Amino acid sequence: LAEQSPFAADVWFNLGNALFQQNKNAAANVCFERAARLEAAHADCLANLNAARERLGLPPRGEVKTPGDALAALRDAFSPGTWALFALAGFTAGTLVGTFMRRHRLTAFALGCAIFAFGVCNFVSRQNFAEDAAAAIALRELSVKNLPIRGGDSLRVVATLPAGTFVKIADSRGDCRLIRAGGNVEGWVEASAIARLWGERSVPAAE
Repeated sequence: LAEQSPFAADVWFNLGNALFQQNKNAAANVCFERAARLEAAHADCLANLNAARERLGLPPRGEVKTPGDALAALRDAFSPGTWALFALAGFTAGTLVGTFMRRHRLTAFALGCAIFAFGVCNFVSRQNFAEDAAAAIALRELSVKNLPIRGGDSLRVVATLPAGTFVKIADSRGDCRLIRAGGNVEGWVEASAIARLWGERSVPAAE
């Protein structure tokens, strides 16, 4: 079903539940993330996603510790379409109020423009977050290597990342992927060790 209906949030959510029940937590994590990106307000998705992340020893997603976390949580609370409607409603309301209330015309119009800009920024941010083709998750513990080769004296492990870690795919060479994680980790891993969150809609291989 997931391969036939790759953009159905319910399918990925239910597949994540099935994998979670089998203790295949990294693969379940991928499915819950895909469901959350497809449908921001999906009931129970964030709770199940964080349950899978807890089993993997990862911090919960959506936890607010900084102003940036709060903005991200607000962005993810609504779909891109909802943010587009919010922007349009703010601009329309500001224009109408500014037209019929001469005394506060500039204030109303400025407020409407501010709401419009806020909605547009969140629309773009949510869309980019949902459809980030470089975003991926580790399906098992990753041994990040300095070169895309299988052996030799020049090959060394530059970092080890736990299953469930977010990574960004920066390049591809054969069955190896150049990934970046945490701002300071960069190296090569096997393609089968990670699962893309967007674009590659195959079912993640369970660990």
